[in-house]
Amino acid sequence: GRLSQRCLKSAVFTLTSELISLWASAAELDTQLEIALEIGYLTQETYRILVTELQEVMKMIRGLIKAVS
Repeated sequence: GRLSQRCLKSAVFTLTSELISLWASAAELDTQLEIALEIGYLTQETYRILVTELQEVMKMIRGLIKAVS
């Protein structure tokens, strides 16, 4: 009924909001990795590996956002 539809819409909204927040956190991490590379905390190779993995995670998050929206 209407109550179950409202609950479902609320759950989808909440999940979407959480996924968007998660994607934003991943974007922040991307910036932090760039800074770590620039100040010499990470080697180019380590940076490349981490950014490649992070980009894959971000793609998965975007896919989940599209799937539930």
